[in-house]
Amino acid sequence: MRQLDATVTPCLIALLTLALCGPAHPGEGLAADRGPAAPFAVSIQVDAGDVGSEWEPIWRFFGADEPNYASMTHGRKLLGELGALRPKQVWAFQFEDQPYFAGFRSLATNGIDKPVLNVFRMFSMMSGRRLAVESDHAAELEEILRAGVRDEPDVGALATLGDGKLCVLAWHYHDDDVPGPPADVTLELIDLPVASADARLRHFRIDETHSNAFTEWKRLGSPQQPTPEQYARLEKTGQLAELSGERALRIEQARAKLRFELPRRGVSLVVVEWGERERGD
Repeated sequence: MRQLDATVTPCLIALLTLALCGPAHPGEGLAADRGPAAPFAVSIQVDAGDVGSEWEPIWRFFGADEPNYASMTHGRKLLGELGALRPKQVWAFQFEDQPYFAGFRSLATNGIDKPVLNVFRMFSMMSGRRLAVESDHAAELEEILRAGVRDEPDVGALATLGDGKLCVLAWHYHDDDVPGPPADVTLELIDLPVASADARLRHFRIDETHSNAFTEWKRLGSPQQPTPEQYARLEKTGQLAELSGERALRIEQARAKLRFELPRRGVSLVVVEWGERERGD
């Protein structure tokens, strides 16, 4: 098993930020798309019996503060959204009066949440302790730092185990911002703390058509002065969305398995819960 250590966390955020806040002209200067390609198989295994360190808040690694953010038009809104993810000190960049979806390093644009903010929302749903994860298409950290992800894509995952809940965050990343084949992911959970149960499965997704106000903004014609109806649509599509509704996942002999397609530059959060529901769920 390959246990992901704490040094991976800032690097992962950097990759996901690049993937989800990509350049203004995706694919510019790169090879043209050669048409759709068949999905490639990926196997990811999460060992719930191989428990690591406590899951630490992720967002503390991101950004720096802007002294007058609280007096700006959208500053209080963004700060409130970040603070709701975890009641601790939050640091973030704030750029006011900029064109929609211009630049990097920001989590929102003119009050519209960028896709990368939904990664932080995913992180906020994870709790407990880190688990060992093995993927047959994961790039090694040393190679990413040395040469980036230029050849085969990096399809990997992080996982946590809390009280009656297991979370797996999986990504499909490549440095080149051009279309590529999706990953046909088989996710296997082993050595679960419950031998047999009908678990509840929820699947959250960020990709071209989910949790992505940027692609919706482009679909609307990239308006720099959106109408109230367009703005409301962008606000809605900027929120974290589920791929499908809650469904059952059978656990047998302390194991469970599921399969899903993960498009290039997509991120999935799989949440598996068992036992009684908490009040309010």
